Amino acid sequence: MVRANARFSSAVRARDNYQCRFERWVDGQWVECGARSALFAAHIYGRNWCGDAKFDPIVGITGCLADHDRYDGRRYDSVIVRVPPEREALAYALITAAVTTFHIPRRLPPERGP
Repeated sequence: MVRANARFSSAVRARDNYQCRFERWVDGQWVECGARSALFAAHIYGRNWCGDAKFDPIVGITGCLADHDRYDGRRYDSVIVRVPPEREALAYALITAAVTTFHIPRRLPPERGP
């Protein structure tokens, strides 16, 4: 597990070119942070929600400490952050596929008569 975490973190940070990829709302538009220090690999969705894909770099994003804390709800200030929508969409598609591969699908409700 520790090695898988380390591989995940290294792969995410390398893919993101060792820059914070969170976006901040600045003067009416979304702007990438781009910080290059105090970087962490964050899960776009909670690790426990990612099923078998929890160590796949697609479900991760590199974030500076401040933006990571804002995203996770540990820092409250006037800065609004988000994951770029295209990155979130890729992560969602992957975890949706990963989660449904090991969960039993819900049964459909019985049909009702007229």
